[in-house]
Amino acid sequence: NLQKDLKNLQSSTLALKIGSCKAIGEYALPCSIYAFKKIHDDIQIEVQLASSFEVVQNLLNHTINVGIIQGNPDAEDIETLKIASDELILVGHLSGGKKAVSLAELSQMPLIAMVNSSDSRRLLEEALREKGLDLGKFNLVYSLDSYSAIRSSVLAGDGFSFLPRIIVRRDLKDGALEEISVEGMDIPFHYYAAVRKGYQLAKHERYFGDFICSSRRNLCV
Repeated sequence: NLQKDLKNLQSSTLALKIGSCKAIGEYALPCSIYAFKKIHDDIQIEVQLASSFEVVQNLLNHTINVGIIQGNPDAEDIETLKIASDELILVGHLSGGKKAVSLAELSQMPLIAMVNSSDSRRLLEEALREKGLDLGKFNLVYSLDSYSAIRSSVLAGDGFSFLPRIIVRRDLKDGALEEISVEGMDIPFHYYAAVRKGYQLAKHERYFGDFICSSRRNLCV
């Protein structure tokens, strides 16, 4: 009967819960999920967005078995494999034709940043500390917990921001945003697939792990 068919269908459905950092999870991962589903339409996928620290904690707490994080964590119980490279770049809507600024000029520019707990905020603060600078002494307009919100603010001309290139690649191509280089400062980083050390992935989890680490992953760029 219908109820039995539904029960059999539910029992045969494979669930894949993925924890992802926000940068790649919001902007690049959806295309990969779509491409993976075209191959494995029997796998139901749920993606939870969080900071990389939270993704690692969820792995260690067994809340998830597969994670995608920004940067390689200092966690002995986590194994990682690099899946993509990126960089934080300074972007603005109207830069007055300026293609490069000094650190002194940067400190006076109205900046919009991710909140303190975010991966990009940590990377930016580390890069500035290497130059002997403190982001807290810059012209920080406000902080947000959403790359989409920051991107919208910058597109509206409310300020400038350091954002992962993968997020603004299309805006730069279309001319909606402009990239501004900062003298003597580059902020490269990598994205990694992450699992608990010693954990044996289930077959459907392994399918996704192999896929996201392959050239077929089709990230939205």
